[in-house]
Amino acid sequence: MFCPRCGSDVEVGSSYCKNCGASIDNTPQSAYQNGPYQSGIPQYAIPLKSSGIAAVLSFIIPGAGIIYAGQIGKGLMYFIIGLVLTLATAVLFVFAVALIIFWVWQVYDAYNVTEEYNHVVQTTGQKPW
Repeated sequence: MFCPRCGSDVEVGSSYCKNCGASIDNTPQSAYQNGPYQSGIPQYAIPLKSSGIAAVLSFIIPGAGIIYAGQIGKGLMYFIIGLVLTLATAVLFVFAVALIIFWVWQVYDAYNVTEEYNHVVQTTGQKPW
């Protein structure tokens, strides 16, 4: 059985979900009511996003992978920071170290945000943000 609230596995015969504490109806569920079909009405499946694509997009354009993962505001902020650091590097080469550190970090962050997105979609069947 699955919890109708959080989607985690629940032992057959349990009254409450150990994960979120929701009350469990002990009527048997059909195979179509498990996972994203908890209400008995089939819902459209939310597609997962590729962490590799997010990392490559962020490598090419800072913030693009974060926007791909659905966090538009954060992605635009990364784009602006990348633009400012690039312009600062053109004026003073000392900023190149900060630019490289930022570039690597935002690619790593895009990968992790996409992994978090996929985990939440697989666990709950809903988009996290």
